[in-house]
Amino acid sequence: MKKIMTLALMAFLGFSVKAQDQTDLFLDSVMQAQHIPGIAVAVIREGEIIKKQTYGLANLEWNIPLRESSPFQLASVTKIYTGMLLGKMHQEGLLSLDDPMGSYLDSIPDSWKGITIRQLAAHQSGIRMISLESYQDLGSAMKAAVEAGLEYEPGSREFYVSTDYAFLNQIIQNITGMPFQEAMDKHLLKPLGLTQTGFDNLSDGGLFRSANLIKERVAVYGWDTDHHFISDMRFPIWFYPAGGIYSSISDMAKAMQALDSGVFIRKEIQDMVFGPNPLKDGKQSNFGLGWITEEYQGFKMTGHSGGPALADLIRFPDLKISIIVLTNRRGGFYPFLSRGVARFYIEGLVMPEIPD
Repeated sequence: MKKIMTLALMAFLGFSVKAQDQTDLFLDSVMQAQHIPGIAVAVIREGEIIKKQTYGLANLEWNIPLRESSPFQLASVTKIYTGMLLGKMHQEGLLSLDDPMGSYLDSIPDSWKGITIRQLAAHQSGIRMISLESYQDLGSAMKAAVEAGLEYEPGSREFYVSTDYAFLNQIIQNITGMPFQEAMDKHLLKPLGLTQTGFDNLSDGGLFRSANLIKERVAVYGWDTDHHFISDMRFPIWFYPAGGIYSSISDMAKAMQALDSGVFIRKEIQDMVFGPNPLKDGKQSNFGLGWITEEYQGFKMTGHSGGPALADLIRFPDLKISIIVLTNRRGGFYPFLSRGVARFYIEGLVMPEIPD
């Protein structure tokens, strides 16, 4: 029996080493083909980090290499943290996911008051998409959304809009008595020990822009024919539940380890976070709380990308396997990187189509 166990362990280690080498070759080839200055990757299985690596540069102007502690701009991947925060607050009894908006917000139409926190987080509210970044503050953005009216009956459909998260911003502020980013820090980031994750509190004032320092922040670039250019995204503070967080590959891996443990957020709460949360008529949906859920090549998969495709996280909850790929290039490529890496660690997966 001992010999069999030893051989099995050797076979697994051989598979693991092969998978890691294949990951390196795959990401290196994509970096070259897609002009990506830097990539960070992590693979977590049942609470164990089996791959964590950085490639390339964090900053082209200073020729600074990426580190595992370097925070990337995650854009819409922020929603998975908002979903985890809501799950944690539900678990702690600070809110119920089925609480109606009307319990926390006064200045909304009667027809909106029954929209639940779950429906907001799962993009089932019927609230229309508006350009949150074009407004001066959260109040004016919410007012514009109310004036635009509902697009469909809450809970009857699903449609991905970031406007839902503006209202979650105000609800979380009203419940906790603190700005969203402080509530995130208190209830999620600090308890998890995520010291390389947070917001920069960017503000614009005419000719001048100010923001908090983020140690080792990764610069973001676009590509134009034959050269890179700076191409970061600006997220106003009232946009923060939907986008704007920074995090390192080390911190993101640590967050997935916490989910694997089932201690910080219990399994039954995780099922609501990952979703899918059904529609009012019982029909299936594709959204959890900030997480997008789908069946992928026969496996349940949940996660989010952002940027577009600047950052990409997928999780196979039944297997307790998470794949995280962070890049510092915006635009130009489909978020296939995490799926491409996943095939090296999950038997039966095949390579997704790679764009030209």
